[in-house]
Amino acid sequence: MQTAPGRPPLRRRAALPLAGLALVAPALLSVLVFFVLPLAASVEGAFRTPEGRGLANFVKLAELYRADILFTLLSVGLSILLTGLIATAIAGYLTLGQNPRAVAILRWLCRWPLDASFSTPGLADAAMLGSWLDWCGIVLAFVRKQTPVVTPLLAGAMAARP
Repeated sequence: MQTAPGRPPLRRRAALPLAGLALVAPALLSVLVFFVLPLAASVEGAFRTPEGRGLANFVKLAELYRADILFTLLSVGLSILLTGLIATAIAGYLTLGQNPRAVAILRWLCRWPLDASFSTPGLADAAMLGSWLDWCGIVLAFVRKQTPVVTPLLAGAMAARP
């Protein structure tokens, strides 16, 4: 039997997938036993009710946690919106800015720690920052922590654009 130059004979090629499968079988088995089966049992259990199967558990979930879910969605939505607006403005100036001093200041601000943002100028002490657990504190912390992550991504995308 002729084979193409540089390719192993047919018999040897057929054995390679079996060897590869034997190498990954323990990992696949672990994923199946420890992740896929428990996930399937959880999904099935979510629809199980004393009367049989149905959506009663989800109706109860909505009744009990509607306010918390709404609070989370609004906080996350506002945080994403503010992060996007601020990061876009900073990235635009970092990419198109003409003043090197202003660009350097914006780069420095993106690396400034959150506690130092308020405690150094005397606006708040570090112990008080932990008590900002209402929606304003959550949004402020998220925006402050995510803006430096999003800004370089946007600046790179803006700089690569012709």
